[in-house]
Amino acid sequence: MHFSSLPGSSRYKPGKFLLQKWARGTAPSLSRCQFVRLAICPARNLSGSLCLVSRHGVPILIFSRFTPEVKLKFMKPIVGIIDYQMGNLRSVEKAIERVGGQPVVSGDPEAFSNASHLILPGVGAFRDAIAELERRHLVPLVHDWTKSGKPFLGICLGLQMLLDTSHEGGEHRGLGIIPGEVVRFPSSISV
Repeated sequence: MHFSSLPGSSRYKPGKFLLQKWARGTAPSLSRCQFVRLAICPARNLSGSLCLVSRHGVPILIFSRFTPEVKLKFMKPIVGIIDYQMGNLRSVEKAIERVGGQPVVSGDPEAFSNASHLILPGVGAFRDAIAELERRHLVPLVHDWTKSGKPFLGICLGLQMLLDTSHEGGEHRGLGIIPGEVVRFPSSISV
């Protein structure tokens, strides 16, 4: 279904007013959401459908082109989890499912094209983790994602790698996204 085929669309520009008119009574929680734009849905199985996109780029509801009437379909946020063979992937995946997200675990940057959030988990040595990200060509993904302003979370080693340098087992260059260094606590401090 194209926007121009929605009844009344010739009188209104795409936006919140027209969609509220169609959604009234269907989903009471709609008024609490913050919408910024209409877009053609990027999901492969919904190609060509019109969707309402949140301020973070998350498809919130879809007006399907596969049904004669306009139907609301609430989507779970798609959360990408970067797999570079050094993360606690299953526990992160279960946590995302628990809070209502749809996890996508992959080492392929293309797999995150529909994701609204991205997580870089990590367990192990800093030097080895950076080497794996580079070997798997995942460094540009992390840089591009963080520059885009989309939600990003580094967990444990994943967060440490975002800094400029680490002094774990020598001095190693990080991703340089956050200025700073990962340093060992002085032995005089007991934790």
